[in-house]
Amino acid sequence: MTQQCSFEFPKLVGLILTFFLITELNLVNATNLNSTQHSRACLNADNINRINANGECLAAQSFFYKNKLPKKNSRLLIFIHGDGAKGGGPSDYLKYQATFFLDPSTISTVLIRPGYYDSYGNYSTGESYAFDCEGFPCDGYREKTITTLASAIKKLKNFYQPRCTILVGHSGGAMMSGVILGKYPHLVSGAVLASTTNNVHEWSNHHGWGKWPNSLSPHDWVAKIPSDTFVYIVSGIRDKNTYPNMARTYYESLKKSKIPAYFISSEEGSHNTIVLNKAKEFKLAIQKALKDCPAP
Repeated sequence: MTQQCSFEFPKLVGLILTFFLITELNLVNATNLNSTQHSRACLNADNINRINANGECLAAQSFFYKNKLPKKNSRLLIFIHGDGAKGGGPSDYLKYQATFFLDPSTISTVLIRPGYYDSYGNYSTGESYAFDCEGFPCDGYREKTITTLASAIKKLKNFYQPRCTILVGHSGGAMMSGVILGKYPHLVSGAVLASTTNNVHEWSNHHGWGKWPNSLSPHDWVAKIPSDTFVYIVSGIRDKNTYPNMARTYYESLKKSKIPAYFISSEEGSHNTIVLNKAKEFKLAIQKALKDCPAP
């Protein structure tokens, strides 16, 4: 036993160091591409694994029922992840929920935001702005990023020609999705927003990150959301990041503007757990949103 432990420990340390080295290299790849590397990254921009959007090349993961491309008039779910944790890491954690809803008429696509990468080492070009301010989140919901995401959504819609498109965002992905609903009216049919907030500037300032002057905020775009756009908000009672009262304020703002909005509370959920593992309320919200899609 002693000999086995003395042999395996250095090997284990080596594996751990290799993991962190790969993670660091992926972060560099995601944010420091020159124009030639960018062009190469999007040589295979097929709108399934790669999307050329607003001058950036976004990685994507697309899931189909029995791995077959569906016909037109399908329902398209587009998942947009959050900001991640300090130090980085793969941002495709929503793929586990994305595969749950596949059927002959439903497609799921997981978008990787600019400056992030997935667990397979596929990166999206551009700047994330995440944790750039001395390790703190840094004013990341900027117009260029949101325009890039909207451009990718347009590409996906043109490619699949679905009858219904639903954004499914978590945390920062939910906040930017909230902006997209009003900034690009009728780009999507509706949204499921998990762990979101109302006023980004108040939220960031509350956490001591400053007021994020360059970021767009969902509350500024509520008045421009079309009245036929449905919105499901999922909030965890134990969320200590985007607090439930912040999510509910956004919900009440939507209702005041006559938007068909629904609030689903998770008694056991925290900021991240409501979209991980069983994610009961998160899945319920997506199922309800899919039912709101018009019949073919």
